[in-house]
Amino acid sequence: MSYITSDKVTSPRRHFTLIAVLDDGKTKDNSTGAKNVSIAVGRWKAGGTEKPVLAMRWNGDEENPIGNPQSRGLPTWFLVPQHMSHVILDRISLSEGKRQLLMDVASEFFAGPDGTGWICDKCGKPIRTAKDGVVEWVEFDGSKSHWKGRRMFVVHHLTASPLKKKRGDEGCYISQDEQDRAHTQTDSTPLDEFLGSDGLTQMLALISDAKVPAKDVLETIQRLHTPGFERARLYIPSALTEGLIEPNLAPGFYWQEELKCVLENYPEQDLAVAQGRNEERG
Repeated sequence: MSYITSDKVTSPRRHFTLIAVLDDGKTKDNSTGAKNVSIAVGRWKAGGTEKPVLAMRWNGDEENPIGNPQSRGLPTWFLVPQHMSHVILDRISLSEGKRQLLMDVASEFFAGPDGTGWICDKCGKPIRTAKDGVVEWVEFDGSKSHWKGRRMFVVHHLTASPLKKKRGDEGCYISQDEQDRAHTQTDSTPLDEFLGSDGLTQMLALISDAKVPAKDVLETIQRLHTPGFERARLYIPSALTEGLIEPNLAPGFYWQEELKCVLENYPEQDLAVAQGRNEERG
């Protein structure tokens, strides 16, 4: 190779430990990866703490084998701001092995579009990372079902459910008794499978298949993909009543500026109380 490959770059050693290169810059049109961008995951140590980070650099070539950035003649990485990490991860193609590696060592990267996670529709407690969540829905079967209210929910995976001791294997899921009484049944998918570009496509396919009312799917898409929506939605009814925002989009859709305004004016209180103002399930 005519340059120092990204898997050999370990600086800044004092603070950074390379875990794995996620994308080495090699493409169909550039088999060497020269001058292309490499992306890696590592751990950053500073102030007595350690956290997973996404790092980037430009590969070198024959004329500049060190690439950029560099420091004192050594190739080095620069850190990607955490709020931008999910944007990059959505745009690179990861093998199943590397995706699982990320879930294991850097689950923080799978904590929603703004890194704050989600709120469970059953218990009202935080779902901190995607691996701890499930998207559950009540199948739409016409007149046979007596189910009332919305049909798609974001809840804790059983392994992370605060209700596991109280409700056993039902955890935060819709119980079998609830299903029997409403003459319906549920389906679910791990939350992380609905993230990223492919996850968004899967959710849109649910609308096409008419498995769940489009309104419910569209709201869940915003919860999983729109920065600020998950928490702002809890306070939007109050913001509308008080005239804090005046949306000009279709009902249920808001500009980023409006979501930011809601979050700035309603400091997070007891999320369970705020959630109680929203529609109950079932």
